[in-house]
Amino acid sequence: MTAALKKGSEAPNMRDVRVIIPTLYAAPHLDRLLPLLAQQSDLERRQVVVVDSASGDDTVSRCREWGAEVLEISRSEFDHGGTRQMAAEHCGESPILIYMTQDAIPAGPNALMRLIEAFSNPNVG
Repeated sequence: MTAALKKGSEAPNMRDVRVIIPTLYAAPHLDRLLPLLAQQSDLERRQVVVVDSASGDDTVSRCREWGAEVLEISRSEFDHGGTRQMAAEHCGESPILIYMTQDAIPAGPNALMRLIEAFSNPNVG
C-alpha cells in the first residue's frame, strides 16, 4: 500500500480518502480483502475505486455488490502508471489517494488511518 497527499491539502481525515485497487482475476483475494476494507475506521465502501482489467471471473460483480465503485478497462488499456493516473483523475478533488494491490490485506481496522496519519505533519507531502 502507498498513500499520496495532493498538494495544498490539509491534515488527513478518512472522509478525504479514496482507495484505488487495480484488479485482474482478484476473486481469490476478495474473501479476505473486502471484509477487512469494510472494517477500516470511517471508510465508506463508495470510497473504494476498483479498476478492473477485464477479469473473466466474478471480481467486478462482487466488488460492485460490496459497494465499491468499479471502472472497467480492457487489458490492452492497462498500464501500471497510466491506469493509476486515470484512477487518480477519476477521483477528482480527493486529497488523499491510497493505492493498493488486490492481494494487499489491511493488518487491522485502523491500517488505513495509520497510513495517512503521517500527513498530519506539515513537512510530509
